[in-house]
Amino acid sequence: MARKALVALELQRQSIIVARSFVLQGFSTQRTGLDLDEVNHVVDPRIADLVPKFLAARRDDVAILRELVSQDAFGDIERHGHRMAGSGASFGFPSISLIGLRIERAAQRSDGEGVLSAVWWLEDYLDAIKLVRPPGEAQSGP
Repeated sequence: MARKALVALELQRQSIIVARSFVLQGFSTQRTGLDLDEVNHVVDPRIADLVPKFLAARRDDVAILRELVSQDAFGDIERHGHRMAGSGASFGFPSISLIGLRIERAAQRSDGEGVLSAVWWLEDYLDAIKLVRPPGEAQSGP
């Protein structure tokens, strides 16, 4: 099977797993109509220094995307969503990749409401993330 097809199948599998995890974790807020408590995320120690910067950039994306929707800048929105879809899983956040894909697809349809819906999911997900060390790794600090 061609590499491109394998990648597409893997992304589809991850999307299904992520969608199920939203339901199983009770992922929700008032805006999204779902119930989300805290999401513990075990950080890969090899990229631990990069993860907070990655998440801060996604928080910046929330404001940027809202502004772009108000300008009907769907080409720029599509590029933001595409980058998010590609980078989320690389940093250990397949949920962010899925949300980025939703943003990208909504932008392709010039669907501002669809973009904003996905941005709300992103914001709620970011608010719920709590980074934790892998089991067995020593905690530093007090």
